Amino acid sequence: MADNQEDENLTQEEIEEADQAEQEAFEEEQLLNKERYENNIRSRFKAMKRIYMAKSKFWPILGFNELKLLNAMRKIDPGEVSAFLKIVAQKHGEFAAKINSILATVVPLLPYIGIALLIILAVLMVIGIIIGIFNTLGGLGGGSSGGLSSPLGMKGDMFYGMRVFYEDAEQASQDLQRDYADSFSYALEEFKKDYSDITINITVPEEFDLETLEQDYPEVYEAVKRIAIEVYVQDNPDISREEIPDELKEIILGIKYFGIDEEILDEISQSLTDYITDETAPLFTAGEEVTDAEDTILQSLLESFTEVYVLQDENGEKLPSRTQMIYVKDYLLSADSESEEYSINNVDFENYIAAIIMPKEQVKANLLSFNAKNIDIENFNMYLMGETEFDKKLFLEGKYTEGAGDIYNFELEEDLTLEPFADIDSTSSAENNPLKDAKSLWGVLKDANLNAQFYMQLGEDGIYTLKLSGLFITFSGNEEAFSFAEFQPSYSQN
Repeated sequence: MADNQEDENLTQEEIEEADQAEQEAFEEEQLLNKERYENNIRSRFKAMKRIYMAKSKFWPILGFNELKLLNAMRKIDPGEVSAFLKIVAQKHGEFAAKINSILATVVPLLPYIGIALLIILAVLMVIGIIIGIFNTLGGLGGGSSGGLSSPLGMKGDMFYGMRVFYEDAEQASQDLQRDYADSFSYALEEFKKDYSDITINITVPEEFDLETLEQDYPEVYEAVKRIAIEVYVQDNPDISREEIPDELKEIILGIKYFGIDEEILDEISQSLTDYITDETAPLFTAGEEVTDAEDTILQSLLESFTEVYVLQDENGEKLPSRTQMIYVKDYLLSADSESEEYSINNVDFENYIAAIIMPKEQVKANLLSFNAKNIDIENFNMYLMGETEFDKKLFLEGKYTEGAGDIYNFELEEDLTLEPFADIDSTSSAENNPLKDAKSLWGVLKDANLNAQFYMQLGEDGIYTLKLSGLFITFSGNEEAFSFAEFQPSYSQN
């Protein structure tokens, strides 16, 4: 009772002073705990480095617990981790060179050696494979396609992952031909449903080889070529029809965008109708009572092509129908720290244009660090950019092991605040990734299950192009496919 009375006699100022003292004591304890934790990590890291340097001559591979310690240490002192990983990369290269030297000596002697030596050789080969696997874990290379990984980069707790955009001329050529063949096939199927008294004697197989299309299915080849010619004419207004290449492959190379504009669907439908109804070798048969077969075919083809290529929004308004020849893929992460997809693994070799970092929440960054493999180092550039005026070049910091190919590290020290990424479905993850397999922008635009506005935007020329938002990386100066991945950036929750 007396205590309660005493509390009531305290002034408001005294209460506030007591609260402040309690808060200061709490914060002091927190700082002390943080200092103890960091000292513990530094001490363990120092011991691990000493042990590693002793064993690396015989086995330079970092184990799982060592990688976990590195991940903790990089949040305290990313510079120390970066310097150490460069040593690790050098040791990996030296070890791989030794293994290669042994293999080069042993292989010529195979006809003269016995079972025992064969077993030794097998063991050495397994060691070589293990090096590749652990190089992947170290972010230095490896993976099923040799693509780079980033075990020390962004994780699924704070990030959705990374979105990449790239160009692939060969794939685009195949996709264009396949798209034209598929749209023609759809038009034929729709015609069969609506007109039983007219039969178009062309069948587009479900599977075919584009390389042998002309020999295997000449009618389909001609149809695809006629579609391509009209698109080519539109994309190259300065070239007369007499100058159009003879080969379909050459015509395809002159087409600049995916999709087809509504304004040339009439010409396409007419050209195909002329081919189908050519008097010298008609590709249709009609019942005796049919008097307007040509016009019927023309109108049916036009309706089908319009359905395929004239896109509409949810209000029925027509949308632009062409996109740049760009592909998009999402490397999404799992929020489960035990999952193999908790960090980004094995980034494919492609001719990348840009990549977007996709935080789930507001994130602080003071060091951006990337590795790149199979690049033209004399001309390659990597820039960190944002939706505002921000534009900084990442600097070349070093070159890694020759054993796994030349791998270059680029870094930028910059205090940045990354806002939550908005152009993604918040339910998307490694377990629910609609773009785990790359799609063209045209494929995304046509996919009713995807929100195209997440991935593309309309350019000033009326053609859809990639949409870059938030914090993103752009690449230039490389003509061949390359791989890249974060090396050891420094992120923290805001």
